[in-house]
Formats: sequence, C-alpha cells, structure tokens
Amino acid sequence: MKPGNTMNWKLTNNAYERTVTFATQTDLAECLMRIAILSDALDHHADMTIEKCSTLTLRISSHDSGGITARDENWIKRVDELI
Repeated sequence: MKPGNTMNWKLTNNAYERTVTFATQTDLAECLMRIAILSDALDHHADMTIEKCSTLTLRISSHDSGGITARDENWIKRVDELI
C-alpha cells in the first residue's frame, strides 16, 4: 500500500498534522484501519478526517498535556512506518 502523494508533518496550533492522498479509496481505508488498530494498542488517538474519498488528514496532540509530548512523537513514528 503506497500513497500517491504525501506531505510532511506540520506543527500547527500545538498539534502535528499530516495529509496523505492515496491512489484509491481502498488504499486509504486499509491505511485508516491500520492506524486505528495501532492507536488502540497505544491508547493514543488522533483526529482523522477523510476528504474526497482518497485524502486522509491526521492531527495529533496530547490534549491532557496541552500540546506535544513523547507519546505523540512515538505515535507519529509508528504511523509513518505504516504509511
């Protein structure tokens, strides 16, 4: 599963955000499921938005800490490995 186009993580408003455009809706759905399984295992979840059937935007921060923590950085590293 390879995305068609990716942009790097950006820090905005105390959260990291990344948008990934996949070649197909199926590729996006498979990636979304893998991220969900990983997030449940890590007990750390991102906001995820789907646009135009093939674009996924991920936004992560530690709300209880008011910004970015090591948990976020670990989650980002693991998600990058999935993508």
